Amino acid sequence: MMNKIYILLVSLILVFLFSLRDTNKMLIYNFLISTINETKKLSIDSKDKNTVKDKDKFKYAAKDIAKYINKYIYKYRDILNNKKQLLVKKIFYKKINFLWKKDLHNLIKKNIPPKEWYKIKSIEWNNKEISKNLKSPVILKKNGSYHLNIYAYLLNEDYSALVIQYNLTNIKNKNLIWEFSRTFKTKSFTN
Repeated sequence: MMNKIYILLVSLILVFLFSLRDTNKMLIYNFLISTINETKKLSIDSKDKNTVKDKDKFKYAAKDIAKYINKYIYKYRDILNNKKQLLVKKIFYKKINFLWKKDLHNLIKKNIPPKEWYKIKSIEWNNKEISKNLKSPVILKKNGSYHLNIYAYLLNEDYSALVIQYNLTNIKNKNLIWEFSRTFKTKSFTN
């Protein structure tokens, strides 16, 4: 038991020494969480330690130490899960930013947006959480006369897809000029 805990701790240290990129960290988090989950399968039971002979007391003391260490390993697993979730979000929004910029470039290249698209003065997001993580590739004009509402929402809680809807309106009369929606999908990292 102690050998497994020692190996786990050494592997934790080594893994973090070699983790520099986000994708590597994701693999490392998955490895560490699965390793910690495997240690949970080891049952530690020291309820009968008062009825045993002196030669077995060392065995139960080792189990008590292992139980104490496991308690902190499980707390560390929860911390790893939180860090992994933050990393999933970071990677997801980084990929969405890239896909969104590429998609908008392709739309403009195919002349899909109307001519008013090039006279956007302001942008408003419906989702503040998503707007903190995404940078809009839409170019604003100070003397523009149109307003763009961007409605963005996640399709799944696993950060694998995002929908962005554009609503282009005239600032003066609030008339809707154009609306368009796009869905961006990425590989899910939560497994």
